[in-house]
Amino acid sequence: MSRQFLLFLLIGGVQYALDASTFALCIVFVSAEVANVFARFIGAMSGYFLNGLFTFKKLDSKQKIAPKILLKFVLLWCVMTLLSTFMIQYSIGFFEIERWHWVVGAKLLVEAVLVVLSFSLQKFVVYR
Repeated sequence: MSRQFLLFLLIGGVQYALDASTFALCIVFVSAEVANVFARFIGAMSGYFLNGLFTFKKLDSKQKIAPKILLKFVLLWCVMTLLSTFMIQYSIGFFEIERWHWVVGAKLLVEAVLVVLSFSLQKFVVYR
């Protein structure tokens, strides 16, 4: 594995923890769709800055928000969030999940599946 992918996984772990904990807190109060979008946004913002600064080294400490990179990142985030939300909803319906902790488990599994796609798209599209 490349150093870049390992760093992406490490930062992804931080994002994953932020995303999952935010989702778990929100799912008690709002629908899975709303909780997923909010949680992914929180995780994504941390990932944008950390991956931009350390993994792909396309942001520097003076220019934390590169408009062109940010636009591509936001567009990718929208696509990945739609895909994630669809996959969570499909899992809930297919497995007839009703309890909130199983919904959180479905989300964790979906996000784990999407990590390789996310890395590839960020490396070759967003931070290229």
